[in-house]
Amino acid sequence: MYPFVPNPDTRGTTMTIADVERRHLGAPIRPIVRAAGGLVVAAGIAGHAALGTAVALFFYVLLFGP
Repeated sequence: MYPFVPNPDTRGTTMTIADVERRHLGAPIRPIVRAAGGLVVAAGIAGHAALGTAVALFFYVLLFGP
């Protein structure tokens, strides 16, 4: 299933984030929940960046020595 299937009734119009949330969840997400979700996403991005840096450093040391 595709993550987004355009609705022919809304073609050419834009939906606000609250409209999309209301359509999929039945109600808009509260601001504190949205902020907490943003923090989780930011922590995930930072964690992946740290993991990528550690892997790159490991291979650098493996190839070129300490």
